[in-house]
Amino acid sequence: MEKYRKWRKRLGGGLRQAGIIAAPGLIALTQMRERLAEDHENAQYLAKQLGQIKGIEIVNQVDTNIIVADVKNLKMNSSEFVEKLRAEGVLSGTFGPSYVRFVTHYDVNRSQLEHAITAIQKTADQII
Repeated sequence: MEKYRKWRKRLGGGLRQAGIIAAPGLIALTQMRERLAEDHENAQYLAKQLGQIKGIEIVNQVDTNIIVADVKNLKMNSSEFVEKLRAEGVLSGTFGPSYVRFVTHYDVNRSQLEHAITAIQKTADQII
């Protein structure tokens, strides 16, 4: 029995606050499904705009709200690029040595995307 209790806990059976973990999923399924289309449209728009910036290449097929861009042609690694964007108020993440990950979601509207695009363009222009 001790062996099975250990495995139950490893697989999440020991969670006491399961409702707190389940709540965001429930909201996503009941209130956000219709909104997903907007996130995906914003991602398509962002990918198109980023693809026009010299030194940035979109490496994934943008089918969801995630865009992965390669910045190796900017002669800096992804961590340096992400830090420069953070200083401009744009949050993104590294996704390998030269890949940067951008995500559109409920808290990102079109004007914020425009700000991000301008900041990314400015950052790329300073490097090239």
